[in-house]
Amino acid sequence: MSWATLPGPGETEDLLARLARPGPEPDFHLMHAATRALILRPATAPVADHQAAAIMQFWDQPVPPADVLASLESWRIAGPPLARFSDAAASDWLHDHYGQEVLAAYRHCHHPAMRSDLFRLAWLLRLGGLYVDADDAYGGPGPLPGFEAGLVLLPLAQFGGTIVPMAEGLAASAAGEHVGFFANNAPLYARAGHPVLQAALEGALGHLRRCMAQGVRGDIHAHTGPFNLSLALVAYLAGCHRAGREPDVALRVEWPWLRPFLPMDYKLGPRNWRSGASLY
Repeated sequence: MSWATLPGPGETEDLLARLARPGPEPDFHLMHAATRALILRPATAPVADHQAAAIMQFWDQPVPPADVLASLESWRIAGPPLARFSDAAASDWLHDHYGQEVLAAYRHCHHPAMRSDLFRLAWLLRLGGLYVDADDAYGGPGPLPGFEAGLVLLPLAQFGGTIVPMAEGLAASAAGEHVGFFANNAPLYARAGHPVLQAALEGALGHLRRCMAQGVRGDIHAHTGPFNLSLALVAYLAGCHRAGREPDVALRVEWPWLRPFLPMDYKLGPRNWRSGASLY
């Protein structure tokens, strides 16, 4: 069964056809609907034959706090080598692999979370692998399992101004409530060169260039974070629909080996980007 037959006969076909028509502004209702359709895609016992060659981590300071370091180090038993970057190391890598223009955009990011957003897109697009946030620890009993697609994302549901469990979000949506469905940008597995990452990086850089030209700060969630990635995702889905091919992407609700969103001391201060920003 094609994913485009969900969530009802012709419903996803129609929304993808509308997504494929260019417009002056993104249609966020369609973005949420397309993301929901991909979440509801029927399970087909996929072969998890995509392996992460490395696990990328970011903490802007050279020496992370003890609680952050413990979370980062928990991934050593997962198997793939850890590629950990500080702000300075990420700057050097971007300069060497992308050049001065992308480095300037990175430096315009006003918060470590925003710089991490941009850097993970650039690094994964070039090399591929798994990105994990500093507050996401590894909880698996052994080596990291494989992935079922060339891009694997964690979907989130936003209802009533807060993130809710996916089952609750889907039930509310089925009852006619407005629920926002989007793809989080961590954890994030991708093969090198995946077109969603290419579009997301180009989108983030475009936002940052405009912010630089106007002398304003960017929006973390919308310009470099989950919203930017979600828009790139649904544009890719529309392209797959036009071409008649199945998307090389999976939205995985359950990550049994992940211990996400751990409490951390840094979340009590300005390093927690959510403390001064809304999701939408």
